[in-house]
Amino acid sequence: MRALAPLALMVALISPMMIWPGPRTAAAAVLKNNSTGETIRGSLTSQKINGMSVFKLNDGNTKLVKPSEWTVIEADAEVAVPPPPAGAAPDKKGAQAASPKPTSNPSAQSLEEWNNWEAEQSKLDAEHRAFDIKGDRLGMTLSMFKAKYHRIVPKDSRTAPFCSDANPDKDNPLLGYTSDLQKAGIVHARTTFPFEEYGANPNLPTIAGVPVKLFLYRFIDGKLYEMAILFDQNHFAEVSDALKVKYGEPSLVKARTYQNPFGATFDGRIVSWGNAVSAMVASERAGQLDTSTLIITHKELKALAEDRKQEIRKARAKDL
Repeated sequence: MRALAPLALMVALISPMMIWPGPRTAAAAVLKNNSTGETIRGSLTSQKINGMSVFKLNDGNTKLVKPSEWTVIEADAEVAVPPPPAGAAPDKKGAQAASPKPTSNPSAQSLEEWNNWEAEQSKLDAEHRAFDIKGDRLGMTLSMFKAKYHRIVPKDSRTAPFCSDANPDKDNPLLGYTSDLQKAGIVHARTTFPFEEYGANPNLPTIAGVPVKLFLYRFIDGKLYEMAILFDQNHFAEVSDALKVKYGEPSLVKARTYQNPFGATFDGRIVSWGNAVSAMVASERAGQLDTSTLIITHKELKALAEDRKQEIRKARAKDL
């Protein structure tokens, strides 16, 4: 196996083979995703679908890959290796020396970093340890999050989690993301794709044993600053009781009255917890009478995110 350059180069090298009808395996290869660090093993074929190359995985499945998003880190010698850059030292045979093989899985490295980070967090007293929900602690890095929730989506070309940085220049209402947030260093993410919500799926998120309507993660500069969870109002008591068991009695409980368009009124509670670094607010009715929310926020990182967003709003105002 030889070390190669970006996948786009490999695709270019096998493109002359496309005179053969149907898919043809070009070479066994190991690819690495430039954003997530995911690695896949299999064979790159000459077949293309919607501008994406077909990669045949070793387990027999296929995956559509966009050449610009992947780098070939290993490939069979049958695939030509590009000439070395000017000044590069050749090996004894005059060929370009192969790059060293990766020594470990990037996802495994991120998981190890996450475990070590959590071990350090556990040493902090409760007042200075950021809140977590189901092991996802405020302040964890985006790479840790991606490693924790990485999985291949069955019968689909994508891998979870579902993150806005896969297409940062495109608005994505399913993630509550607008492209200008890229300027603020903000990424939104979900552990599952929306189409996975149809039918039984063990990967769908829950909270306190009840299903959620939405579980959204927000990162700034690669650190988790907020989690926003929407769930059915009928389960508010179950969720708030579970939070009391984990975090103790709330620091504040308020009652509010809400009115629908027909004049009917409904009561709703707002329950809050907080410490030196984080805050958590459960609202029984938020926006819609049948929807409750739980918002968990890292105080310092949230303030940074809001400052960045304010700069974006100011920039828009200059165009008025």
